[in-house]
Amino acid sequence: MNESLAGSDGWTYHGPSDDLSIAFVKPAYLGVADQIAAAIEASGLRVISGELVVLTLEIAQKLYEEHVGNEEKFRWITELASSGPIMLWVVQGKNVATRLKELVGPTDASVARRDFPNTIRGRFWNPELSKWDNCIHNSTPERRLIEGVLLKPTYFTVG
Repeated sequence: MNESLAGSDGWTYHGPSDDLSIAFVKPAYLGVADQIAAAIEASGLRVISGELVVLTLEIAQKLYEEHVGNEEKFRWITELASSGPIMLWVVQGKNVATRLKELVGPTDASVARRDFPNTIRGRFWNPELSKWDNCIHNSTPERRLIEGVLLKPTYFTVG
């Protein structure tokens, strides 16, 4: 079953209703990407596509546009995401975006480590890095299709 979502840029995004989403391992964590993928797959989700890519600053800014009001955080995370290669995945499974959000844990990696140590961010965060430098980006249920079109248009279509 397909769903449509109207984007703020005037496009309508079409994609599978709830079985595909986007996630990526950030540049500083590529050394543990295989372990993160294994944690995702151990949860019953499947990583069905993976590739090393470098995000442009423009794409990173679109991905993190919900943080525009916090200029320091917005600048920091967009520069981080576009600073080097990322491991970009398409993840598949029933209610994947919601399940991935629970598996990944809180955005603030220091909170994830302290309060949710069994989440991906809790397990893999390097405390020598910023709390915003968590190891993985995952699409929220609300932004899954938009981010899919930006990053993996072969899996997500625009019409």
